[in-house]
Amino acid sequence: MPSSAGQAKFLACMEQPKLYSKAVGGSQKKRYKLMVTTKDSNSPDNIKYILKFRINPTDIRACINSLKTLRNGTVQIETGNKGDIEILIKDIHDKCRDKLEVLVHKLGKTRIIF
Repeated sequence: MPSSAGQAKFLACMEQPKLYSKAVGGSQKKRYKLMVTTKDSNSPDNIKYILKFRINPTDIRACINSLKTLRNGTVQIETGNKGDIEILIKDIHDKCRDKLEVLVHKLGKTRIIF
């Protein structure tokens, strides 16, 4: 015969069902994204070169998770928190204002049509 504590635990588990997506996916960390484009018609490789030459993430204490080239010729920088994004925006504006433009990536409104 199960104890009353065991029954209470079983009932608590039954009240809060676990979603399949959370069980399979685990915990996902939110990533913050920053888009960097040029004012001139430079290639994405030139954007990366300018960023690597003028900005040193260890000096400004910003953690960059990835640096990607997108189809439209922009460079996407991903970080783990919003503070790093703000530090990078400030540093890029200070050091590369004449050549680069910075846009913060915003999620669009999702709409479902049935």
